[in-house]
Amino acid sequence: MKNNKQNNNIDLLELLRSRWPSEIVPRRKVGEVSGGLLCPGTLANADCKGQGPANAIRLGNRVAYLLPDLADYMLRRGLIIKPGKVDEGKNHE
Repeated sequence: MKNNKQNNNIDLLELLRSRWPSEIVPRRKVGEVSGGLLCPGTLANADCKGQGPANAIRLGNRVAYLLPDLADYMLRRGLIIKPGKVDEGKNHE
């Protein structure tokens, strides 16, 4: 099972790298990198609780994350859904 998680992390990391020109992502830009799945405010709240991405970088009043840490955070939070599992069992209009 761990090997599958590592494969998912590598796949997600490559996808994020194809969408972003740097290994560092400013918190204010996480929506662009994640396709709108993450919001800066959500990450700020998670960071305050000690539950945000590992190795946050702070420079003055700005915060950024390393791309691999952001990918790992997305996987831990369950933001990556297996094909065919989107909205399964939910009623949406």
